[in-house]
Amino acid sequence: MSDSEGSFDNDTSVGSFVEDLTHFCGVLQKLVTGEPKTLEGPWGKCGMTADGIDAMMNRLKDEAAAWEEDDGATGMTKDRTNLIEVSNEVLPAFHIALLNWHCLVFYPFHERFTSEYNEYYKEFLSNISSDFLNTFLLQEEREYFLSPYSFSHRVKSTAQNSGRVSYGVAYEATPALIQKAKTVLKKHSIELPEAFSDMTNEGKFPFYGLGWDFGVAGEAHVKIYLHGEAADLPESHRLKRKQAEEAAITGEFSPHVLMAFTYTATGRMLEEKLYLYPESPKQVKDSSAIPSGTLNVAYVVSAGDLNRGEFWQLDVTHSPAPVCDPVPEWRERFNSLGQDIYDKYYTAGMRLDTLGYGGPDNFTVYFPFEP
Repeated sequence: MSDSEGSFDNDTSVGSFVEDLTHFCGVLQKLVTGEPKTLEGPWGKCGMTADGIDAMMNRLKDEAAAWEEDDGATGMTKDRTNLIEVSNEVLPAFHIALLNWHCLVFYPFHERFTSEYNEYYKEFLSNISSDFLNTFLLQEEREYFLSPYSFSHRVKSTAQNSGRVSYGVAYEATPALIQKAKTVLKKHSIELPEAFSDMTNEGKFPFYGLGWDFGVAGEAHVKIYLHGEAADLPESHRLKRKQAEEAAITGEFSPHVLMAFTYTATGRMLEEKLYLYPESPKQVKDSSAIPSGTLNVAYVVSAGDLNRGEFWQLDVTHSPAPVCDPVPEWRERFNSLGQDIYDKYYTAGMRLDTLGYGGPDNFTVYFPFEP
């Protein structure tokens, strides 16, 4: 579906679309007005001013009002070209400004990205609006949508690694994005296990995204994310899933799974992670492992040289957008490094998304939450 051909099936989807775009505009406004400077190249100016963002927000208000006034006489499916035009302008600008902010505040990604990484990033920007739109237009075709980007920070005692970033898709990768990803893998001589080597959308485990960890010693680690169905896993992985199901939850995991592979810059696999999803945190047998303020959970089964074992990853409960609630109960669970990370995002209008939590001095936090 092209960007100009979208339509919404009901007033709930268009209302949510407007709310989410308004949230992005609000954060973009803070990033544009609060930036100490901008960087050169694809890392720099997002092309939007504070006045321009105000104009976009007014267009969103007008469109929302027009939808509410429509009595539906022409049917429930209505073209909303204005909304799509706003999305096409706002979302790439948001991501340029967001990356610029991270480079200046947390880690100089712009100094580490190679030409292959830049090409992948630019392809991500060219698709982010249509991918975002599809999460609204195609809700009935899929029960889940994955977060298409993330900046994460790993804290252990007084050590902080903020050089972690990932970019991918929420709905479905385009052939062009997959090809850019393959170019990155080829650069590092990375070969996925045979059962997961077909990253196309026609394969059993389609491509979801790439990630990098620049904060490790030496060359960066490269991460590849794929998603699919448990029934299509190799037998060894299905056994791991069954064992985890029996040990960790009551009932069954969702049939959907996420696979993550971490490689060195020379193509040696360091870690393979299998993400499993209960339908509710209430299914977790050890309730003490799930702190209050947790909305959803994923059980992660890790194998490889990094030897991280099995652990829970937690989705944080939020107020509906565009409110940027501080979720103080989570902030108070972090040491001073974690609180400083948390506060920088909150000041810029962004919220904690997910985390792996092993205590106040041992955690990995993922930002920002996408409404």
